[in-house]
Amino acid sequence: MPLPNVKKFYKFWFEFASWREFSQYDEYDTEDAHDRYERRYMENENKRLRKKYEKAERARILRLAELANDHDPRIRKEREEEEAVA
Repeated sequence: MPLPNVKKFYKFWFEFASWREFSQYDEYDTEDAHDRYERRYMENENKRLRKKYEKAERARILRLAELANDHDPRIRKEREEEEAVA
């Protein structure tokens, strides 16, 4: 695979934004709310929890992409060539 395509591949994964919702981690069912204030509170708490899991997922994907990038022989070869020139 040509090096520009390899770089494009890693760029995609370094900038990847998950489409997952993480609603399975919601603590509250907003349909159980008695009024709109309670519903808003529940929605905000659920949103806060989802954000925590989204952040963890993003970190996991980024670590995986970094690990693959660091061990990719094509990228290593390019780095070594750049270091030899410098």
